Amino acid sequence: MEHRCTMRRRHSCEVLVCDATSNPTRVRSGNISAGGVFVETDGPRFAPNMAVTVTFRLACGKRVTDFQLPAMVVRVTPRGAALMFLEIDNKTFEQLNIALRAIPKAAAKARPSEGLSQEADPSVRIGRAV
Repeated sequence: MEHRCTMRRRHSCEVLVCDATSNPTRVRSGNISAGGVFVETDGPRFAPNMAVTVTFRLACGKRVTDFQLPAMVVRVTPRGAALMFLEIDNKTFEQLNIALRAIPKAAAKARPSEGLSQEADPSVRIGRAV
């Protein structure tokens, strides 16, 4: 039985995870919800309770929305880490849910050309869709 407050979708997209001490890490999502994301890794890269910033892109029809959210590592497994979003405002929460509802149940992978820039964008505000 699912005990989550928000719907979770199996979805593979590029995710940029940044912590305070290292360079950004590019990983792929395994699943995503309005409450967090599971990122797939090839080994231990994150520690429980680590504060990170997560950046990813979701499409809703022809509209693409970039999200940059503060998160915390809540679980680490041999194949990845579960990240819980923190401080998400109502507008971003709704935009994320709209984008998640647009993902088919058998989600397609994002095209590599739709990847995220590793450069910091000063116009991006933490905790908001950009």
